[in-house]
Amino acid sequence: FHFQIGLRTAEIRGLVLYNAATGQLIGRVRRLIARVAIRDLFALKLERNIDLESLDVEGLELWVTFDEHGRSNFDGLRLPPPEPNRRILFSYSTAQIRLKDSIIHYDDAQHSLAGEARDVRLTLEPENPQVPTVGWANRFTLALSNSNFAFDDRRIADLSIAARGLINQTSARVDDLILRSPVMEAQLTGTFDDWRRLRYRFEVNSNVDLTRLSEVLGPEVALRGAGTFAGHIEGEGSSYRVDGRIVVDGAAIDGVRLQGL
Repeated sequence: FHFQIGLRTAEIRGLVLYNAATGQLIGRVRRLIARVAIRDLFALKLERNIDLESLDVEGLELWVTFDEHGRSNFDGLRLPPPEPNRRILFSYSTAQIRLKDSIIHYDDAQHSLAGEARDVRLTLEPENPQVPTVGWANRFTLALSNSNFAFDDRRIADLSIAARGLINQTSARVDDLILRSPVMEAQLTGTFDDWRRLRYRFEVNSNVDLTRLSEVLGPEVALRGAGTFAGHIEGEGSSYRVDGRIVVDGAAIDGVRLQGL
């Protein structure tokens, strides 16, 4: 940890994050650079207001895991209560945040799901820097590529995601999320009502390659053809529900040809 350019810029290398309640590893950061602005630096008062202007994070590696009972390595995390009579007031509502060269590992033992998001890039910037801190919201753009996903150890490679939307302290609105993979291409819109608890609802439209999908979901049943899916998905944490409509104009299941399914 050291300062750059006086006291306005701080650099941290080799940061490791743990869940204080369980001791589980959450993530690590190769390099983090924070730049702040100190308002009324030379004012004759004991309090100081510090605004985070920018935060650059390089080489984040994050783990998201659920055990056989649905317990996550994020369980028990909470925001600390505000400290009364504190003399340093810290604000991050107008900061520009940039994340690059990052990896997210996902492992859900309860549902036999796993994956790795690579080349993760994220930017956050204030929707309106003039809005008071209590009402702040940030525009975000998210992208990842060269990623993979697995169900029962059957893996889909070459997965990419691009998303944009609006986020605040408790919720997020996803204006557009496009997922591309050899199995399907999907477009989603929706909300995280409480993103810290991973509670969400999305509308989905997608095209599915049944041939490739059968290789992942169950190679013992041979599917051939293509279809579309339209519906919604909602859930919280590792529990989810999917409702919708699948249309298949022409397909074959174990050699039986189906039309207009």
